[in-house]
Amino acid sequence: MSEETRRFKCAECGNEFEVSCKDTDLKCPKCKNKLLILLEGESMKKKPCSS
Repeated sequence: MSEETRRFKCAECGNEFEVSCKDTDLKCPKCKNKLLILLEGESMKKKPCSS
C-alpha cells in the first residue's frame, strides 16, 4: 500500500520536496523556512463548520 504524500515548494529558496500526509510540522529540509507552497496533494486547511 502506497503512502499518501504532499509536494511542496519553499517560498524562500525554491526547493521542491515531498512529505507524508501524516506530517504536520512542515519545514523546508534545505533552508528550514516554514513558508511553503503546496504543489500536489490534499490541502491542510480545516473544513469550515456547518451551522
